[in-house]
Amino acid sequence: MTEWKTYRLGDITIMRNGKKRPNTQGIYPVYGGNGIMDYTDCYNAENTIIVGRVGAYCGNVYQSKGKCWVSDNAISVSATELVDSSFLYYLMSSVDFHHHHIGGAQPLMTQDIIGGFEISLPSLEEQRRIAGILGAIDDKIENNRRINTNLELQAQALYKQWFVDSSTVKLGDVVRTTSGGTPSRSHMEFYVGKYGWVKSKELNSSFITKTEETITDDAIAKSAAKLLPAKSILIAMYGATVGQYAILSQPMTCNQAVCALLPNENYPYTYLFMVAKNIKEELANKAIGSAQQNISQVIIKDIDISSDIEKIRQFHKIVCPHFEVMEKNQKENETLATLRDTLLPKLMNGEIKTE
Repeated sequence: MTEWKTYRLGDITIMRNGKKRPNTQGIYPVYGGNGIMDYTDCYNAENTIIVGRVGAYCGNVYQSKGKCWVSDNAISVSATELVDSSFLYYLMSSVDFHHHHIGGAQPLMTQDIIGGFEISLPSLEEQRRIAGILGAIDDKIENNRRINTNLELQAQALYKQWFVDSSTVKLGDVVRTTSGGTPSRSHMEFYVGKYGWVKSKELNSSFITKTEETITDDAIAKSAAKLLPAKSILIAMYGATVGQYAILSQPMTCNQAVCALLPNENYPYTYLFMVAKNIKEELANKAIGSAQQNISQVIIKDIDISSDIEKIRQFHKIVCPHFEVMEKNQKENETLATLRDTLLPKLMNGEIKTE
């Protein structure tokens, strides 16, 4: 049995605060507390782990497997000879940094806080075996993401080629729209149901297969929430997410901050998804209000879309197989992510043996 030894994170790592990002464009990712923010032409770290240092993303953990720039709102953490760099990433992903920071309104993570965590390490050989198991899962997830990105780019290219200069009609004249509602929070039994209830912050530019909360038939009957059909296209109307979009993988409901486009025979979900994707910035620019930016269904209904039904049907026939693969890959990724997150703590505390 491999012997595990206890260390402080500060004893097995080298840490540096990031620096203000260069105002240039290039090939190296720029990491902040919320992951990759941009790309630049220089780097200040390589094969490093990035920990969010300030604000809402304080304590978030990312990994760069190559050269990168770590910005001044993050900390770079590199492995010493005592620890495998990939294992260190998974180890730090299993640590709850979010509840160990200084500051109130503006949380702050420091090198001293990170370095003070006590962790257990097996031998380097065992570390590499553990990292290999978890890395294989993440590699499959990343491969599925790349496939989906490529398929969506193909659909986008065809959409741009066929519909940018086509004759138009108002969306509201050919596609039915609706919104949702929020069941009373004084009846928490409404929130233990079988129907996903989508909030605007959950719109992910892709398929929604599950939600943070679910509601019951009774909740739907006693609120403005409505059961929406699978493949409905959702668009956020309020707050910071105005214009964000997604597609329902199965029948679900939503709150009042979300507008649903209901596909029909002439305007199938594949076409409406691409419409939502391509009007995102336009809708965001039309948002009004100071305390909370918002748009309305009226604005969405006024959007111009193609009136060429035959071409839309051809588009759907071509790209529908793409969307089916994208949905399958996303569901597989969610299963793989659940498996990885279940294995992670068990591997990190030696509960599961790799030998």
